[in-house]
Amino acid sequence: MSLRRNQEGQWQVVLNMIEDDADEPDPPYPYPPFYAAPGMSRRAALANIHQTRYKAIIEAFGQTQARIDNGDLGTAAAAQRELLDKLSTATSDAVKARTSLPSPKMKER
Repeated sequence: MSLRRNQEGQWQVVLNMIEDDADEPDPPYPYPPFYAAPGMSRRAALANIHQTRYKAIIEAFGQTQARIDNGDLGTAAAAQRELLDKLSTATSDAVKARTSLPSPKMKER
């Protein structure tokens, strides 16, 4: 994301497209996001957390871009503030999910 002025001197938010498979439907999953299913390894749970965070980031850019295109966000600062709030929420959700995982067990020698 970047800010620039157009030829009339107005601020514009430029969103760079992130290509991902976020538009593909998710397969049915019996557990809520960030939940480590019984028998799921810590590594798989962390991968799920990262994937969920990246998907939230992609959705945040798409939602913000749609609101800009619809004229719902009047200024570049408002668009940037909204996008940063959504990105912060995605990051804090991932941190909460990661801290809720059980600690890795130390291997005995």
